[in-house]
Amino acid sequence: MGWRGEPNLRAPAFAGALKCQVLRELKAKTWKGADKGRARFPVSRAAASRELRARDLQGLCYWDIINFMKIITQILSLEELTQMALATFGNLVKAVVDVDRELLAVDAELHSDLEALLLEDGSKQRSLWGINLYPEMQGEDFIEFDSLINIRPSQGNRSRGIDEEGMRKKIAAVVAKRIKR
Repeated sequence: MGWRGEPNLRAPAFAGALKCQVLRELKAKTWKGADKGRARFPVSRAAASRELRARDLQGLCYWDIINFMKIITQILSLEELTQMALATFGNLVKAVVDVDRELLAVDAELHSDLEALLLEDGSKQRSLWGINLYPEMQGEDFIEFDSLINIRPSQGNRSRGIDEEGMRKKIAAVVAKRIKR
């Protein structure tokens, strides 16, 4: 995928697995170089370009590796979700759900990045809720209702979780609709 989720027609068919591998390796290098606990990710364009050239992956660009964020309008397979998890946090994928438009944005370092992506796409702030998805978990453990973007005293939600049971059910329904398990 390209910068805003458009297909990158230059990327080879095997790009998905390679992107995951390259991203993990670039992140590992970057995290080791962080000072005083502050992450220095994303890596610079120059560093990403050098890494890609060294691996003979000219068909991929910096944004292909750093920006995986996607708005899911169709169905996402559990296998794809697992690959996203492996490429970022290992066991989870951050997601933001638009309960009114029944959309799901996935695969970013921060829930706020996904929130911004959906807002740019026309979503309303009050409809967006942050969650974490655990592809290897079953049942209720698959979704964790925890994100800083969920703190909204004006909507009666005063915690990182989602206090209202009805809203949690709506979110779970959107996730069930968009992710094939």
